[in-house]
Amino acid sequence: MPVTAQFDNIRSDVSLLCDCRIDNKKEKEVKAWFNGLKFALFGIFLAMSFQAQAADELNIDLELFNLDELEKVPDIAPVRGCSYALIQHDKDRWDSKYPFVFFQPLVDSPYPTEAYISVSGEFIALEEIATGGGENGDFPPYQFFHSFDDEYLVFLDLVVGEAVADIIEIDSGLVTVIATGKKPFRSRVYGAKGC
Repeated sequence: MPVTAQFDNIRSDVSLLCDCRIDNKKEKEVKAWFNGLKFALFGIFLAMSFQAQAADELNIDLELFNLDELEKVPDIAPVRGCSYALIQHDKDRWDSKYPFVFFQPLVDSPYPTEAYISVSGEFIALEEIATGGGENGDFPPYQFFHSFDDEYLVFLDLVVGEAVADIIEIDSGLVTVIATGKKPFRSRVYGAKGC
């Protein structure tokens, strides 16, 4: 039942409870009071809906992706082979349809390749800008990346496991994505870097 119909029913119930011979002035006052109440409730409803919409606009829509989607990105380095991949903590790297939070193809080049995240269905290319915490050339557990338009900053805080052959295991970690005007988004991950 619409809200206005509910208030009309309440108004008629109040009229029945009171003396049925309410003068015109009191009836107008009661109607004005109910109309004011309707407008106040409508205003509260509008404010709540705008607040919910504003909260959604502050969130970063970080999405999981797979290699088939990533291969469609123009001018990307080959994604099959050596890579640096971070997988959401509750996904299986082999069996999940969309496991990846962060992915960087590794190619034999003097320059680092771009890394990728997916936000709102669009792949964002990232460039490494700083690392820290590694000793004597060890794999650094703290890494910073940024998008080329400086809209996104990605911070990796990783727990590095054992290196087996050419593969460095990432036992666990936290990927934090920061965007201009948005709340930071965090994702727990695990993964590996190597061939």
